[in-house]
Amino acid sequence: MKVAKIIEGSPDNKMGLFNDAILRTKRLKSKVKSVDCYMVRVRYSFALRILKGKIRLPPKERVSLVDGIWFKNLWVKIGLLDYILVYKLNARAFLCERSLRKYDNIFRGFDVITSHGLLANVLAKIVNENQGLPYVPTWHGSDINIYPFKNDRRRIAIKYIMDSAYANVFVSNKLMETSCRISKKSNKEVLYSSINSIFFRFSEERRNELRRRYSIQNKKVVGFVGNLIDIKNVMVLAPLFRRLQDSLEDVAFFIVGEGNRSFKLQEEMSKLRVNNVTFFGKLDPVKIPEIMNVIDILVLPSLNEGLPLVTLEALSCGAHVVGSDRGGIPEAIGVDNTFRLDDCFVDNCSKRILEVFEGRVQPPKISNEFSEVRTCKRERSLLSEAVSKR
Repeated sequence: MKVAKIIEGSPDNKMGLFNDAILRTKRLKSKVKSVDCYMVRVRYSFALRILKGKIRLPPKERVSLVDGIWFKNLWVKIGLLDYILVYKLNARAFLCERSLRKYDNIFRGFDVITSHGLLANVLAKIVNENQGLPYVPTWHGSDINIYPFKNDRRRIAIKYIMDSAYANVFVSNKLMETSCRISKKSNKEVLYSSINSIFFRFSEERRNELRRRYSIQNKKVVGFVGNLIDIKNVMVLAPLFRRLQDSLEDVAFFIVGEGNRSFKLQEEMSKLRVNNVTFFGKLDPVKIPEIMNVIDILVLPSLNEGLPLVTLEALSCGAHVVGSDRGGIPEAIGVDNTFRLDDCFVDNCSKRILEVFEGRVQPPKISNEFSEVRTCKRERSLLSEAVSKR
């Protein structure tokens, strides 16, 4: 069985979907002998880079090495007209679909495709149309929760990708449930994400050394790790942290990440006089396990999620996690640790955090369903089934 693995993303932005796709790729390659890996990479036109504030253009490398895996880069250019047609005029469902078609022929000779990310799933659909090659897309979050519901053109296009696939994999039950608003007839199942082995509880000696390094030896630490953007609902952190500051002695706050809400969140923290808050900005991914080992409680107040890996990573490092009841968050951390995003969210969330610090709540155990063995075994089975029924 010769497998083509296609992911969308960039080695310069190792977050969420990208990290999960890389982890699943590594495990598939360890069990299937012939897996060739491809990465859909985006280059914005000069005009669009100016509009989006992203002046730097990534070097157009032929291949990328990510965590020991070589990916062949499939570069697509997005121009200002493309952007306007898709996001302003709703005249097209996807960016650069026409550009993706030029890569159709490179997949001749493969038996099956597995894909991650919206543009990767579009490319898999294109190859299927032209060559009849079966494909199994994995859906991670906004590609189901948000993108299809912007307009009917997008919803119909996503439905076509789902219905044409041999099977559709979802990272949470909630995401699969949401997908039923798009298509009820496509073949679907949940394969939970597993956890990168770099995330584990360090020895007490190392944890204490890290706490000394970050000057938090005798402090309680509450943190957030992720993109500082609207969908993550990060502005609620300011009143929440203020409430905790009023209720706890010797508390410190860590915020890791960057985004279009970075400056506004810092302003709000200052306005509410939240003390002992550290904005780390974007950190190298290898530093995140250190942060997770010094955070006592991670907060994730997102407006929506597929299955946030950051929750599993925090739990693996011995932290507790509380958050909103959106998307797959309750599946990862338990319904008792999640709360509705209403006027009582800050009250309910802060109350739970205080209960944790008082020793009245134990961190939830990670379910056995988040097993790399189970996920990898089932993915191999799906791909084999798709090939046999071709």
